[in-house]
Amino acid sequence: MADILVIEDNSEIRTLIRAMLEREGHEVREALDGEEGVAQYEDQPADLFMPKRGGIETISDLLEIDPDVKIIAMTAHGSDEKYDFLKVAKALGAVATLEKPFVSKNLIDMVATALAR
Repeated sequence: MADILVIEDNSEIRTLIRAMLEREGHEVREALDGEEGVAQYEDQPADLFMPKRGGIETISDLLEIDPDVKIIAMTAHGSDEKYDFLKVAKALGAVATLEKPFVSKNLIDMVATALAR
């Protein structure tokens, strides 16, 4: 299966995502924030990357390192009048976006689709 790097500042959500992905047979690494995630990716690239906090900067940094990186962007704050994180993430190159709360099947399906690209 795939090596997936999950960046999430909320430890409960990070643990939940890790458990869902490991049940599907994936290897999962975790990072607390974008800075830690980029450092981990530079040391050991992942097949799929799921940024959260500081996501736009993190997505840009990762695409500079590896233009072929597959990114699923997630947020609990999908949009407001001034800023739509998920649209910006998609425009930058995220292969999929997901707003929290989400159904676990949706996440699993997105991961499978992203990895098939």
